[in-house]
Amino acid sequence: MTVQNEIRQCRSFHQHATRLAASSPHAVSDALSFDDMLEDAADEEIDVAELSSTGYAELEQHQEMRELMRLAAWEMPLLSRLAKPFEPPNLAASPLRWRYTTYFGDPHPASRKVVVEFRVSDLKLEPKAALKLKKLAGVRYNPGTKSVRLGSDSFDTQARNKRFLADTIEKLVREANDTSTDSFKDIALDRRHFKQKSQHTFPHSWKMTEERRAQLETKRLRTAVYHANRIEQNPDTDGLKVIEAELEQQSLRIVEPVTVAKGRGFQKSS
Repeated sequence: MTVQNEIRQCRSFHQHATRLAASSPHAVSDALSFDDMLEDAADEEIDVAELSSTGYAELEQHQEMRELMRLAAWEMPLLSRLAKPFEPPNLAASPLRWRYTTYFGDPHPASRKVVVEFRVSDLKLEPKAALKLKKLAGVRYNPGTKSVRLGSDSFDTQARNKRFLADTIEKLVREANDTSTDSFKDIALDRRHFKQKSQHTFPHSWKMTEERRAQLETKRLRTAVYHANRIEQNPDTDGLKVIEAELEQQSLRIVEPVTVAKGRGFQKSS
């Protein structure tokens, strides 16, 4: 249905409504103004090539994709000028390893959590102070990796949680260095929370060598010769020959006629 036909249907409906509301002058004036609006719309030239809202959305998406392709072709190759060689972190200068969680700008409760991990040996403490620090860390000390792991999500921002962890580590180091007051000599290092994971190693005798490969080839050759001799001595053990003989016999069998019912009478079919 074209736009012109729709306008004609609206005009006929409006004329019918005008006759019904002729008793009210306000309704007649409103109807006449609506009739004028329809006539103006009919006189206007209709642009058939105009896109719909869906078409404009597709066009906007196409323009966005072309913009991204231009960036990938002309701008991204220039990023190689800013590349720098990788340098491993200096543990002596920064022994703390921080870990943050991000959801690419989307708000999430877990994005405020901050985790820090450090090895006790990287802090360059005295043996007594290092042992006291391990005891103070408690279950947060991992005897397997010999590192301490702390985390915080008590505050609403990453900066505040990081500041809280930094202050906690500073207090731990200060208390560990204070061995004159209490060195925790009478307290043993608790390792009950740590469970050593068994690491299975590949046996050296299972590794493939040239000698082992030659032994396997000899064993396969002996097995093939044994099966070949067995088939020659007793052909019935050859599965392929047995299947071929059975198929040949089935093709030579005579199909006997079977009596089947058809309608009210009987008919023999083969």
